[in-house]
Order: sequence, then C-alpha cells, then structure tokens
Amino acid sequence: MPVCLNLTQNTGFQISGFLNNADTLRGGQIAGFLNNSRKKSSLQIAGAINRTKEQASVQVSGLMNTAGHLKGIQLGLLNFADSSSGVSLGLFSFIKKGYHKLEISADEIFPANIAFRTGTKQFHTFFTAGASGFTAGASTFNANKMLWNVGYGIGTSIGNQNKLLFDIDFSSQEVMYRNNINGAYHWYRFYMGFDRKIMKK
Repeated sequence: MPVCLNLTQNTGFQISGFLNNADTLRGGQIAGFLNNSRKKSSLQIAGAINRTKEQASVQVSGLMNTAGHLKGIQLGLLNFADSSSGVSLGLFSFIKKGYHKLEISADEIFPANIAFRTGTKQFHTFFTAGASGFTAGASTFNANKMLWNVGYGIGTSIGNQNKLLFDIDFSSQEVMYRNNINGAYHWYRFYMGFDRKIMKK
C-alpha cells in the first residue's frame, strides 16, 4: 500500500491506498483515506477526508472536505471552508465567511416555523422545524391538537443578501400528530418566495 508523504511540491499525481501529503499541489491527489495539501490543490479525491489549508479547486470525498478558500467545487457528506467563490454540495456545508441565516416564518398549516440555512447564497442546505396547535383566532396553544414537523432541504437565493432575496427551495419533512412518531408521513415541498433581512449580524 503506497503512502506519499512530505513532498514540497507536486506537479503530477499522488496516488495512494491510504494517505497523500504535499506542500503545494499543482496536479492531483487520489487516496483511499486522506489527502492533505498545506497550500494549494487542484484536485483531491479521497475515500474519507480532503484537506487544503489555502486554496482548493476540486474536492471529492466520502466524508469530509476542508479548505481555506474554495475556488471550484466540494462534494462530500460534510464540507467546510473559510471562504468560497465556488459551490459546496453535501448534507451539511459551512462556509465561515459565507451564508448563514436563521429564519422565523408562518404559513397556512404551521403558524410557527424556524429554519437555519448554511452554505453559500448560490447553493445552501437548511434544517427546519415547525408546529401547529394554536387555537383559531387566539394566541393560546392546545397540545392536544399539536401538529409538528422536522425537515431538511436545499435551496438557492437570488438578489442582494443585505436587502431583498428571492428564494427557491426544495425540502423533505416528517410531519407528526402530537407524539405519534410511528404515524409520521412525508411531506415534500417546493417553495418560491421573498425574504428580507430585518436584523444585523
């Protein structure tokens, strides 16, 4: 099982069954477990983890990708970067200088909803939860009529992040009556709408 370690600069490819490590990578790294580049990387493909301290172009992994600045694309279960001019695709993506939003909303079924969006404005994931049980025309809550949901979705936002945004979302939610988890049903939702920022970070 070859292991490539401690190369100052690589202009070709590093291929390893377990681990690749380089200072500056102008070619690519393919490893069964971990790729690491201290400065820049063009292409990293790993079974588990890719890591680039500075700029990354393409990172594809089975578990996690991390980068200083993402210039291209990250594809993995978990994606992290300090900043991004590219796209991160995965179950959860967090860009330190990216897109983070906590939203409170209401609709005709669930009058109380909360969602957290993270990623980039161009493509982000979000986690959402909502509840219904308010007596019609009043502000009191009736637990016996409680209907609630939890869900996950993907979305994109168009417009000025500091003013008005047009959102396009697709989500999958589990809807439950009271505490009957076994009786939950799936609710797939496509949404288009506007949102406006009302508070500074």
